[in-house]
Amino acid sequence: MAKKSTITFVLEIGCEELPPADLPRGEEQLKRLAEELLSETRLSCRKIQAHSTPRRFILILSGLQALQIPKLEFVLGPPMKVAYTEDGKPTEAAIGFAKRQGVSLQECTVSESDRGPYLAYKKTLPALSAEQALAEHLPACLARLSFPKTMRWNQSGVLFPRPIRWLLALADEQVVPLEFAGLRAGRFTYGHRVPAGGKRISIPDAKQLLPLLKKNGVIVERAKRKATMRAQAKKLLEKVKGSLPDYDWLMDQVANTMENPVAVLGAFDPRHLRLPGEVIVSALVGYQRFFPLTSKDGELLPHFIAFHNGRRGASATILRGYQQEITARLNDASFFYEEDRKRGIDAIAGDLSGILFIEGLGTVAEKGDRLQALATRLNEELGLGLDEKEMSDGVRLAKADLASLMVQEKEFSSLQGTMGGYYAQDAGYPQRVCRAIAEHYMPRASGGELPTTKLGRLLSICDRLDTLAGCFALGMAPTGSEDPFALRRQALGFLAVLLDTRDENGDLPGADAWRMDMPAAVKLALNNLGDKFPSDADPESVAKGLLAFISRRLRGLLAEHHIRYDLAEAAIGERLTDPAEACRRAKGLQALTALPDFDGVAVAFKRVINIVRQGRERELTWGELKVEGLSEPAEQELYKQFAKTQGQIEKAVSAGDYLSAFKRLATLRPAVDTFFDDVLVMDEDEVKRSNRLALMEEIADFFLSLADFTKVIVEGE
Repeated sequence: MAKKSTITFVLEIGCEELPPADLPRGEEQLKRLAEELLSETRLSCRKIQAHSTPRRFILILSGLQALQIPKLEFVLGPPMKVAYTEDGKPTEAAIGFAKRQGVSLQECTVSESDRGPYLAYKKTLPALSAEQALAEHLPACLARLSFPKTMRWNQSGVLFPRPIRWLLALADEQVVPLEFAGLRAGRFTYGHRVPAGGKRISIPDAKQLLPLLKKNGVIVERAKRKATMRAQAKKLLEKVKGSLPDYDWLMDQVANTMENPVAVLGAFDPRHLRLPGEVIVSALVGYQRFFPLTSKDGELLPHFIAFHNGRRGASATILRGYQQEITARLNDASFFYEEDRKRGIDAIAGDLSGILFIEGLGTVAEKGDRLQALATRLNEELGLGLDEKEMSDGVRLAKADLASLMVQEKEFSSLQGTMGGYYAQDAGYPQRVCRAIAEHYMPRASGGELPTTKLGRLLSICDRLDTLAGCFALGMAPTGSEDPFALRRQALGFLAVLLDTRDENGDLPGADAWRMDMPAAVKLALNNLGDKFPSDADPESVAKGLLAFISRRLRGLLAEHHIRYDLAEAAIGERLTDPAEACRRAKGLQALTALPDFDGVAVAFKRVINIVRQGRERELTWGELKVEGLSEPAEQELYKQFAKTQGQIEKAVSAGDYLSAFKRLATLRPAVDTFFDDVLVMDEDEVKRSNRLALMEEIADFFLSLADFTKVIVEGE
């Protein structure tokens, strides 16, 4: 019988129940590591698949080459001048080299290299079978799997999210004798714990693993588990004429907790529909991972769909347990809600003085006082024209629900802001104030929904700026992976609201970006700390560090919008001033790179900026530019061209048209090049040198007001 040219290889790592978030992470790594392994072992395959369930990771290599690709390898020995004497006789070095290779000296050849000719031996590496190569190299590959939280459970020292209980490795019908985590691979797997009773199953052939697992209650592919969930849910929805909102992320989570999901239709007391919809959704989705249902009109129904990982016959019993749990949670929520409404948001806000914000930064009430002062100033400086009474009420009540019964309950803590908006509405506050209270925590996650009201945006910006200023003043800036106060997220949220960002493919800045003097805003936030600012901290140093921190987040944001990193650096400059203008400058620079002579323009402008910096480094001094002192034609022409274009560029900048501004600026390149070709800036004549440096400084300062061209990377420079 002819030997097969390709085979199917399957690996299964059987574990105790894995954390749901580790499943997609493990699949992605398995595929990537398999690709690297095949390259390293000189194997190829037609298709790589990775699957996972809560109890297993599976890797399938279909159409795997049965034998390694042969490889020729040159083994270098000693240099020829060492291998042979002048009269051509082999030395001990040559004889020893041939002996180590297990060949005669006559079988060796000469290999030319940069350092001259060497004695060498050309050998063919043996072509191992795929089974041999995988058994030898796959364990080291598996050891490179990494997860956020891991454990050790035996003497092997392997780190994994949960203990590994079995290994299966088959190449067609043959067991691949690899060892990992103290286990030797075999051909046995285990069925679903409930429908199949966890039965041990012998797999005769690699291609039979998935069909036999399915027969024993395990749906291996996540996509098929989700399809099963949707099909079951669709049948249940018909009973209540309901709809299932788009909870694809929740589908993924539930699918990662079950090997064979079974849907059940649950109900709760309709009186709970008097609660805000967000409370019901939080109770259902939060800890339970139940799916809320809506009517065709989008109204919540007193029903939910849940899934369990067991026999269909057990559904009634399991459903009773589910309904008892959700009834208890909604009963609690109704009690909290009614008690909070009886008390009123103004009374609840009075308790904020007893809630600590951050150690060293006082209470939430003290933070509210700082927000009041910050919002008042920024309302004026940003020209928002907000009603002072509404703004004052919004700031005063923004954090009030932190003292409410509802938000203090751990299960509903994510509703902070949302509940405050409802309680303010009950108290009769204007709708703009209520919405601002609900919106000021936005965006709640990266790329999340943004505030839509001016007051909501202002509160969001002030809230984050105060937190950033306070933490940096106390020396709590993030270090490495440590960021206990989520300051990176705070800074990104601050920029998202300020710039009115959209998704990563949208425009940046957005249509309603606010212009803000960042150094002034940071200084204001630091001054607002009052006696909370440490006496041994340097305000200038703290402000510099915070601005640099926000600048780094802005660079990352620009990178997400496909702006070259060096162009983002050039647009932001040494010190962040106005994020919205920095974005416009970065976009203008990016568009300018399409010009065929962009690199030449960048180099020319770099020369202007750098020669001024060199003068300062040499501690040279110069005064104001004297136009009448420009004696050379090249310097006269440069000044003439600069004076002519400066106003046009400033007009384009005022209109926010940085592309036109940069295109106009690029027209100065010929005059700049001619100047440096014909004029010696560092002339021995002090008068000429000083006046030329003054000219360079005036032009360089103008360039730097647009972009720091020294940050632009030019190929070959």
